[in-house]
Amino acid sequence: MENGKLLSIIIPAYNVEDYIEQCLDSIFDGMSEEAAELTEVIVVNDGSTDQTGEILKNYKQDLYPILVFEKENGGLSSARNFGLRKASGRYIFFVDSDDYLTDSAVDKLIEFLEQNDADIIEFDGCVDEDGVITSGHRSAKSTEVSGNGQDVWVRQEKASCFENVVWLRCASRKLMIDNKVYFYEGVNSEDEEWTPRLFSYAHKIAWFPSCIYVYRLRQGSITRRRETRRDFTDLIKISDSLLRFSKSPHLSDEFRKTLLGVISYIYWRSFRGIKLGGVWDEELIADIEKRFYIMDYSTKFHRKYIYRPFIRIFGLKAYYALKYAHKGS
Repeated sequence: MENGKLLSIIIPAYNVEDYIEQCLDSIFDGMSEEAAELTEVIVVNDGSTDQTGEILKNYKQDLYPILVFEKENGGLSSARNFGLRKASGRYIFFVDSDDYLTDSAVDKLIEFLEQNDADIIEFDGCVDEDGVITSGHRSAKSTEVSGNGQDVWVRQEKASCFENVVWLRCASRKLMIDNKVYFYEGVNSEDEEWTPRLFSYAHKIAWFPSCIYVYRLRQGSITRRRETRRDFTDLIKISDSLLRFSKSPHLSDEFRKTLLGVISYIYWRSFRGIKLGGVWDEELIADIEKRFYIMDYSTKFHRKYIYRPFIRIFGLKAYYALKYAHKGS
């Protein structure tokens, strides 16, 4: 371990003046000296325009200093990549700055990491929705994580229980750096593009049966806001990126086949964006039509044998009218 650090916690921060202090407090409160010696906390202030920067400057932990880096705003992926390049720990744990950890989470995680040599450690989390905590974010079957990364990912994808988020796992820094598993910068839904690539390189997955993370579902979060044109064009970009990755020689046949099905699912979701505000988006329609072959990878019966032939005969606009128009645009 470089500099004796076992765990690097990376926190991208942008305009989170109401949340960043609680996030940091949840990491440090109750942390033992032993855990502190093995942990580094890196906060990347991604060009915040509120008081986030001032809060970080004034935040003090006598025994557990934090490393704060300032950069121009580049988005969540850019901040995560920046932090990853600055980190020195054996494992990386990405924490979003408006979320927080459970009591003594770092001590528990450090203890588990010292006893395991897995490439990826999976754990549980819960959701804080307007102050109401819902425990057990994962389904029980998603804890079946024995095996290598490709096998685990395929098994969970087929069971529809894979969690496409960075914050329910920590992973080997060497695994990420050596295989260039960085985040796709400038897009939304970046976790969906990152997690399959990460798992494809992992030799061993371990399950830590503990609730570590609290995801805050708040007004203005991506999960609650109305989708924009960018969300749908980004789905096309993610599909293209994963299609290129699907040609990687280290992938098993089963992983590649499953990945193509996931790519098709991501691609199909872009169809919802072709008529926002009651106006046809001809540019997005053209981009989707150029990639109609991705529909062939569909694993769902209704998409492959009903919707796909319908679209090829009657067109994308007719499909939209059939599928989405009645729900409002």
